[in-house]
This record gives sequence, structure tokens and C-alpha cells, in this order.
Amino acid sequence: MFLLFALQSPTNIGMILRTAEVFETRVIVFDPHGVMSSEHIEKIADFACGALGRRPPVVSDDIAECLSHVKGRLIATGLGSNAKPLPFHQWEEGDCIVLGNEYDGVPDDFASRTDSMIWVPTTDQHLPKPRSTNPIDPNRVENVRNNGDASLNVAATAAIIGYTRFQALKPLLVPRS
Repeated sequence: MFLLFALQSPTNIGMILRTAEVFETRVIVFDPHGVMSSEHIEKIADFACGALGRRPPVVSDDIAECLSHVKGRLIATGLGSNAKPLPFHQWEEGDCIVLGNEYDGVPDDFASRTDSMIWVPTTDQHLPKPRSTNPIDPNRVENVRNNGDASLNVAATAAIIGYTRFQALKPLLVPRS
């Protein structure tokens, strides 16, 4: 299960819905910004490639409501010093992966309440993000939270984690002929 924590990009949400469908993962969307509204739903549907209709997510602007759908451990994603590299995570059925907002990740106060934290290892480079010409949040003035730390786009992170989880919990698939 993925819990999308206050994502702001309809494109990212759509791509994650498609990834979740492919890897048989449910999705909960904590949506305090109203991104799942009718204004953005066509774009989400386009990038979900049919997954929005076939496997609709649970959507709420109330985090308690979102958490009521979680039956297993909460595993936050992040770059914190207590985060475990993804290859060392021991998967359990019911794990719920919390994917944070594109700018700030999973808030520290929420991450501190999760069972553990993981990160997708990347190179150790300084990669500051320049100001976007079409920002997700055009009113935002502050830099992204971990500006300069090497990190992946949230949809790419979801795909890597979804694949890793799927391979760990499902028998190896027989190659297609």
C-alpha cells in the first residue's frame, strides 16, 4: 500500500496510480491541497493510464481517515539519518509506504510516528534544484526541504519501491514466452 502524503503534482499522482496497479498495491491519497479535485482529475487519469478507474484510490483531506485504512506497518520514505537503505528493508504483507510531498517529503512530526524509514540509495552528489519555470506550487517561495541532496522524483521512487516490494513478496515470475 502507498500513502501519498500531500502530493501536489497531478502528473506524479497519476504515474504512482499506474505503478501501484502494475505491482498490485493499494493507494491512499492524503489530499489537503485538493489535487484530486475535478480541476486536475483528467491529468491524473491521463498519467494513470486507466488505473484511476480500475483501482481508484482512497482519498481524504483528513489524515486520521487515511490512516484508518492502514492495517500494517507505516514505513516513511526520506533522507533522514535514521533511514534504512531500501535493499535492507524486510518486507511484510500490509506494509504501507508513505511517500511525501514533492517539495518537503514526509513531515518530521509524521515520520517520527512511523514504524521505520527507508530511502532509495543514490550517488552522494550535491544536486541543487533550480527554480522551475512551471512550479507545482507557483506561490511557494522557499527552497525544497533537502535542496542539494541527491534524490529521485516521487513517482520514480514509488516505482522502485513498488518493484522491490513486489519481488520480495511474490514468487519469482516465469519469463513470458
